[in-house]
Amino acid sequence: MNKIFSCVSMLLLTLVIVCGSAFAQNLPSGKGEHKQAITIGLLQGGGSLVGIDYEILISNNLGLQIGAGFIGFGASVNYHFKPQVNSSAISFGIWNQGLLGERLGQRILGITYLYRQQRGGLTAQIGLGTVIKVGELMEDFYGGNPPLVILLYSIGWYLKF
Repeated sequence: MNKIFSCVSMLLLTLVIVCGSAFAQNLPSGKGEHKQAITIGLLQGGGSLVGIDYEILISNNLGLQIGAGFIGFGASVNYHFKPQVNSSAISFGIWNQGLLGERLGQRILGITYLYRQQRGGLTAQIGLGTVIKVGELMEDFYGGNPPLVILLYSIGWYLKF
């Protein structure tokens, strides 16, 4: 299962880097339109204690986001309400808290509302997810019974470009 997850993660990373740049070049570049954003904050980067996320628009309202931090990583697809990266969005993603193998805390699949200030700055995220894998680090915490639904949230500061 870890090998499959690693392959999917690498495939998504490649997709963001290679295809994302190509799609973003075809977007209108009018005044005030931004195609990329970097976010730094608490529980960013897949639910890391402190993390960073990078997002790129691949169409007018659709963005791909990847992130990592201390200790974790994640990826998501964001649907923006306006055709710019600095608008609020609905985000469907995977949060991997901990590392792979023995250092995995938990893996969560979820949907969140992503708030972004229009002019840049504050960003906050809140939503619900489900634990799809519990690692050795969290087995005692859950006692073998992870919750069906878990709260997802983060707060940070973003820069658009």
